[in-house]
Amino acid sequence: VHGGVPLIARRFSSIPGENDAELFPKKLFTPGPLLTSETVKASMNYDYGSRDPAFIEIIKYVRASLLKITHSKPEEYQSVLLQGSGTFAVEAALGTAIPRNDHHLLIVANGAYGERQAKIASYYGLKFDVLRYTDAQVVRKEDVLKELDKLRNVTHLSLIHSETTSGLINPIQDIIPVVKAKYPNIQVLVDAMSSFGAYDINLKQIGIDYIAASSNKCIQGVPGLAFVIARRSLLEKTQGNARSLCLDLHDQWKGLEGNGQFRFTPPTHVLKAFGTALDEFFDQGGVEGRGRRYTENQHRLTTLMEKLGFRLYIEKEHQGCIITTFLEPVHPEFKFQELYDYLSEKNLIIYPGKLTQANSFRIGSIGELFPNDMNEVVYQVEKYLKKKGIPIPVPY
Repeated sequence: VHGGVPLIARRFSSIPGENDAELFPKKLFTPGPLLTSETVKASMNYDYGSRDPAFIEIIKYVRASLLKITHSKPEEYQSVLLQGSGTFAVEAALGTAIPRNDHHLLIVANGAYGERQAKIASYYGLKFDVLRYTDAQVVRKEDVLKELDKLRNVTHLSLIHSETTSGLINPIQDIIPVVKAKYPNIQVLVDAMSSFGAYDINLKQIGIDYIAASSNKCIQGVPGLAFVIARRSLLEKTQGNARSLCLDLHDQWKGLEGNGQFRFTPPTHVLKAFGTALDEFFDQGGVEGRGRRYTENQHRLTTLMEKLGFRLYIEKEHQGCIITTFLEPVHPEFKFQELYDYLSEKNLIIYPGKLTQANSFRIGSIGELFPNDMNEVVYQVEKYLKKKGIPIPVPY
C-alpha cells in the first residue's frame, strides 16, 4: 500500500509523466486504435450526462457530419451510431438489413475481415455464400458478376473496401455500379472501417446501401463508437429484422430520430472526442486533406523500407495508404518479436502480420502521424538490422 492506495491500483491510475515511460508516449503505427491529437485527448476531460442537451447536440453534429463526408442528404441516407467496436456496426448492418426469410447473402472475402463476416452470418443462421480470394488478390468485378449469375437469387452483397489484413484496397467504385446495373434490387453493404475518411466515398453515386465504420480510424477519434450509414428507404423497412436487441439498427435509428438519444448508455467521452476529431478533420481539408497526408506517409514509408531491401506483399497498384504489409526477411537472426520489442522500447508500436500464407509484419500510416514519423520508425528498423548483423539489403 502506498499513500492509502494499493500499488496494483496505482499502476493504472498514475498521472502521465509520473514515471519515465509516460514522459514519452508511444507512437502507434497501427490501423486503429491509433495515435490521436492532444486536442482529441483533452476533449475527454469533461463529464456529460447522456440526456444533457449539450451532449445531444454533439450526437446531432456527429450524425450530420458523417452524412457530409459521404456526400449524402438526410432524406436519402441516415447515420446510426452504436456503442462498441467497428465489428458491432458490421454485425448490426448484416443482422438488420437482411430479412429473416427470403434472403441470400454473398460475402466477398480476401482477408480476415471478409471471413469475419462469414462467421457473423453463420452465428445468425443466414443463407450465404462466400466468394474467396487469397489475401494478396484484389476483388474483380468480373468475378463478382460471374458468381451472382451462378447463384441467381442473391439479395444482399457485402464487400470490404480496405482489407486491413494486407493493406490492399478493393475497387468498390468499379464493382458496385456494374452490379447495380445488372442487379438493381441487390442491396450492397460495404465495410469501410479503415478507409472511411481517407478515401472519397459517394454513397449514392457508387450505389452503396449500407456502409459501416468506426470512430478510431481515419477520423482519428478514440475507440468505442461504431456507425452505419444506411439508405433511408431501405432502413425504414427493416423493423423486426434484427437478430439482436442491442444491434437493432432500426430501433436505434428510431430512438436517435425521436429524442436524439441512444437507447442504452452512450459512450459520452468517446462521442465528445469524436466530435472534436471531426472538427479537426474538416479543418485539415476533410477527405482530401486526410488522404493526402496518409498517402505521403505511406509513400515515404515504402520508399525507405525498400531501400533496406524489404519487399511489399501487395502490388503497388492495389496498395492502400492505410497500412503496409512487409514480408519478413529470410535470415536466422530476424525475429519479428525481437523487432517489435526493440521498437517498443523506442516508443514505436508496429503491427504483427495477419496473413495466412506468408510471414509478415505491418506498419500503419494513419493517425496523428507525419512523414518525419515514417523516417523515425524506418531509422530504428535499420538500427535493429545492424544490431542483429542482418545484411542490408535484407535477404529473401
